[in-house]
Amino acid sequence: MSLTIDGSTLFGTGPAVVTPGPVLRQYRDALYPGLVGQTRLHLRGDVRKLVQTGLLVASSTTLALACTALYELINVIEGHDIGATTPLCMGTHVLIDDDGVTWSNLTLDTVELTDRVIYVQTGASAWTARAPYRAVWTQLNPEEPEE
Repeated sequence: MSLTIDGSTLFGTGPAVVTPGPVLRQYRDALYPGLVGQTRLHLRGDVRKLVQTGLLVASSTTLALACTALYELINVIEGHDIGATTPLCMGTHVLIDDDGVTWSNLTLDTVELTDRVIYVQTGASAWTARAPYRAVWTQLNPEEPEE
């Protein structure tokens, strides 16, 4: 199974791993007149960071077309493609990872290439461009992931 975002295989071109962080609870200490001590109030809006690492892959018949396809994919992910749908940095999304685990209420924080782009000739007239990446997501009001 490949990783999907809202049913799209945008990141599903290569292998990917999603690593969830702990749930971060937001508290506020409150003092009340007439009472001894203070109380800690749990504020709504718990969050969890998820780190997705993987490999973006694009293939074509020539090196130039493979590179173009890879950078077009990166532009769609980053929201720079004018003809694309709503950028990933807008709104909340549902991510289903390679293991079939569903993560809901996600907003995209950052996407970055973590190393140089690698070009490989895979046949007489076949080229593949690969780029390792790291994406950080914030899960709003996290629940247990569905499997």
